[in-house]
This record gives sequence, C-alpha cells and structure tokens, in this order.
Amino acid sequence: MVIGLRGFGFETLRRLFSSFGTEIEVINHEEKTSQEELVEDLIGIVSYFAGKLYGKEPQV
Repeated sequence: MVIGLRGFGFETLRRLFSSFGTEIEVINHEEKTSQEELVEDLIGIVSYFAGKLYGKEPQV
C-alpha cells in the first residue's frame, strides 16, 4: 500500500506499524522545513474544503 505521509507524527506511525510487523518504506527523501510542510498541509486543507464548497474534488 502506498500512502502519503507528512513529517508530523511520522515516528508514531512507524512505531505503530512496526508493532504489527509492518515496515514503512520512505521513497521520497526530500528534506523540507517544518514551515514548508505546514504550508503544504494548509494548502491541502483549504483545497479540500474549497472543493467541497464548490462541489469538486481537489486535484492532489
């Protein structure tokens, strides 16, 4: 399964998956600052709700 994960809470998810014998493989090692990650998250949230408001799904 492939999912997009942000830096926030990643270690918690890694420990949780590990307890079930599952490993998370990081395929994008792009280094971003916390501010850049937060801005991307906020843009995603605004896009999602704007899509809901106008009846369209956001292009992620």
